[in-house]
Amino acid sequence: MRRIAFSNKKVRGVTRRLKALSRWANSFKDYFPDDLAQSCRYRNFKIPVLATLVEGKQATDAIRSQCAQQLINACQHLIDARPSDAPDCLVVASIALPDMFSSEVCIYTDRDYHRAHMQPWHDQHGHSQPITDQNLAEQWGLKIPEGMQCVGLSLEFKALDGLEGEFRGQRWYFGEITHSVPTQPR
Repeated sequence: MRRIAFSNKKVRGVTRRLKALSRWANSFKDYFPDDLAQSCRYRNFKIPVLATLVEGKQATDAIRSQCAQQLINACQHLIDARPSDAPDCLVVASIALPDMFSSEVCIYTDRDYHRAHMQPWHDQHGHSQPITDQNLAEQWGLKIPEGMQCVGLSLEFKALDGLEGEFRGQRWYFGEITHSVPTQPR
C-alpha cells in the first residue's frame, strides 16, 4: 500500500512491508499493459510503500537499497514481458533521492519524452547534470540485470514565486536508456 505518514515513530513491520514490495515487483512477471496509448507518452507505477519506509530519519540505506532493487526487478519483468508488437515502448526504473517516495517504474511510449527525462537541462527554474563521480548501484549493492543501463542526474531547482530555498536531489534511471548521456559502469 502506498501511503504518506507524517510520523517520527519507528516503522513497524519492515520485513513484512519489504516482502509485500517483493510480491508487487514479482506481479509484473509475464505482465505488460495492453492498453498503452501513444498519446499518453508514458505510464507509471509508483513504489507502493509507506513514505516513512524510504524517507525520514528512520529510513536507512539498507531499506532504501532493497526498495530500489525491487523497482529494478519490476522494470526487468516488464521488459521481459513486453510483447513483440510493442517494441517502441521503453521501460525504466526511476529512483529519486532524497524523496524516494516519488520513485517509480515507467513505460514510455514516446521516445522523445523518454529522452527528455534523461537528458541534462537548464532553464530559469534550475538545471540538471550527469552524475559521473558516483554510482548508486555500487553504493547500494544493487544487482543490475544484463543489458540494463544506469544514468544518474543531479537536480537543482530554485524556489518559485519569490519563495526562499531550493531543492537539490538526484534521479537515477535503470533500464532501457537510448541516448548519449554518460551511463554508469555496471
